[in-house]
Amino acid sequence: MLKTVLFCATLASTLITFTTAQASDEVQRTHIRVAHLSPTAPAVNFTMNDQPTTLSPLEFGTVSDWYDVEPGTHAISFNGEQLTLRRENLEVPAGDWLTITLIGTSVFDIEVVREDYSEIAPGETRIGVFHGIENAPPLDVYANNMVLFQYVNYPNGNDGYVSANLIANFYDLRIEQHTTGATIAVPGNIELLSGYHHLLVVTGTPDNPVVILTSTEPASVQREAHNALIRAAAGAATDAIRLRVAHFASGVVPVDVYLNGERSAIQNLVFTDISAYLELPQQMQMVTVTMVDQPEAVLHMAEIDLIPGTWYTLALIGSTDNNTLTAQIIAEDLSPTDQTRVGVFQAIPGISPVEVTIDDNEAVRLLGYPGSQGDNDGYNMVEVAPGTYDLAVVSATDPDEVIVDLPETTLQGSRSYLLTTIRATPPYTLTYTEITKAAP
Repeated sequence: MLKTVLFCATLASTLITFTTAQASDEVQRTHIRVAHLSPTAPAVNFTMNDQPTTLSPLEFGTVSDWYDVEPGTHAISFNGEQLTLRRENLEVPAGDWLTITLIGTSVFDIEVVREDYSEIAPGETRIGVFHGIENAPPLDVYANNMVLFQYVNYPNGNDGYVSANLIANFYDLRIEQHTTGATIAVPGNIELLSGYHHLLVVTGTPDNPVVILTSTEPASVQREAHNALIRAAAGAATDAIRLRVAHFASGVVPVDVYLNGERSAIQNLVFTDISAYLELPQQMQMVTVTMVDQPEAVLHMAEIDLIPGTWYTLALIGSTDNNTLTAQIIAEDLSPTDQTRVGVFQAIPGISPVEVTIDDNEAVRLLGYPGSQGDNDGYNMVEVAPGTYDLAVVSATDPDEVIVDLPETTLQGSRSYLLTTIRATPPYTLTYTEITKAAP
């Protein structure tokens, strides 16, 4: 889970806002998020490899959710009114956690912060500090009146980032100018939780500093970070076929996916992972799922006929233990809308059908595991107005048996959510895909 806290860093007042997002912890996956840390820059769009992304335009003080990207070399850019910044050949190694920042007030720049997400010992926490105030002196950070960091510099040949491990506890944090000892911000008594990675960003201007605190628990994997960051370019053919693969088969090893005999970009997909969408040139696809790096170890093979203009999720379900491993194709509605779409997929074998409630109102009835009700696909979708809802999945035969409970869940417009029940703890994944807004 990622929590973001924004402090207006003047000593007279403090403004705190909270947002939540999801993070992931597979060491071989690469994670990035994007932060707008320039108080004088306009709202910007972030692009990767010259393709638009699913991120909304970023305003100052915004730190995005975590997203997965393919390891390798990428080109990144920020684009706003009278502002274009670009970096070629950004190396993104497997397993890295990168925060890509827009910084500066008079001279704008892109700074990539490679955060330390190595394993944390039980009972400990990690805090990092990033100095993002142009023309400000080095900073000292105090915790409980003890020096935690000294001489943290604005990026200038360095990345402006330091980190350390602490015993998980409450800490009174204070930030001072190194040269004068003047206090510039007092975030206050903050609980640094066990197992969390915290990033304390100091940005704004020397006269009006702003502190942003983000807290991520990699072990609390809710999979929202697995949504595709790069979206199809505007004007892309509407008859394109798009396919992603989801690994919902509990106890099954990580897998690779081959399409029509060719190794696809979907590799090392682990349980609860959902890949990015691939655009396919052909309707008929022979899908082969194998063990990672073992193309001869075929776990599932099937030929599927796909309809142009449709977005599909191929869900790996069942188990190898009892020879029930299979894949279920799901067609999703990603047509333009200002509303919110909530799709539900029941991937827990051997249980009674489920029902889905939204604010205690029945939204989906008798949703069974794929094939348990004739040729049902285990999927249903409802459309609701954007807002905050109490979502629940309960047994259809015993409504008191709650399988998934998601109180006060905020669902944003122009998104298609996929809530999947799985045999795991927690017993679900919740992901979303940004979709085009309806035409005015």
